[in-house]
Amino acid sequence: MPHGFKQYDKHGRPKVLKLKRDLYGLRQSPRAFWLNLTEKLKRCGLKQSKLYPCLFIGAKVICIVYVDDLLFWIPKAEFINELAKQLRAEEIKLDEEGDAAGFLGVQLRHDETTGYIHMTQEGLAKRIIEALGFDVNVTNPKGAPAEQKPLIKDENGPP
Repeated sequence: MPHGFKQYDKHGRPKVLKLKRDLYGLRQSPRAFWLNLTEKLKRCGLKQSKLYPCLFIGAKVICIVYVDDLLFWIPKAEFINELAKQLRAEEIKLDEEGDAAGFLGVQLRHDETTGYIHMTQEGLAKRIIEALGFDVNVTNPKGAPAEQKPLIKDENGPP
């Protein structure tokens, strides 16, 4: 029982909660969550892209979904308040971040001249390069476990 839950039946026994199994650790849980989320987004007026299933487009908003993280693009702030109210009515718990900077390690930059939004993952790329010992500034590159010698960059690429 959740902490502080104190409800009893007519015989004085504590009430018992029945769990919805598909939401608690089964192999189908991610699929059940996805189907539930997409259905609720559709009921809020967002249409799922056929080309990119994680992209949802509405009349006033664009939404990208990654697992359980949602990123919204809106032209006016009041549109997000409207959508948040609808999503909460659909029993979706929202934790609002306010700014999309660093969403899942993705940096967003708006180009005022073209109107495009550029998405990059420089931080992730740098961490991967450093973890593999390919950074030119690293003096002690990491060794490969099987050969016990440093990994080196192949300047010419694969043969």
